[in-house]
Amino acid sequence: MKKRFFALFLAVLLMMTWMLPVSADEGKIYIIDEMDVVTDYVTELNERASVLSDTYGFNITLLMTNTTNGDGSPYYAEEAYRASFGEADGIMLIWSYEETEWYIYKQGKGEELFSEADDDELWQAFANNEYYDECVAAYLNKAEEMLEEKIGPALE
Repeated sequence: MKKRFFALFLAVLLMMTWMLPVSADEGKIYIIDEMDVVTDYVTELNERASVLSDTYGFNITLLMTNTTNGDGSPYYAEEAYRASFGEADGIMLIWSYEETEWYIYKQGKGEELFSEADDDELWQAFANNEYYDECVAAYLNKAEEMLEEKIGPALE
């Protein structure tokens, strides 16, 4: 009886492991929604950003916040980026609602790959949409377009 129970227990445990998602960047959050405006879409948007980041070896991240609590967008974005990604190459667009300001933090290769004109294009892609989920998706699409141009086509 004990052997049957143990075998059943192992079978159930094995089935449960098949249901867990597997990702090289499991647990990394690329889309930080402190404003709670894309709650219904954040998993999908985060997965898209994760795939882009894995594909190009360059983190594409975004932070939407109500306020930077007086720290300013550059400092707030740098702290958030480094807390999640350390010194890894990438960019983070921050949109601070109360301060009505945006900024693109660049880490590593981000400094050499993205110019101020690129920053403006990324912001325009984000800002020219009616709904926040569309804003985030447009930002990710523009970042992918730029990375394809700057780094090369994604590996299929």
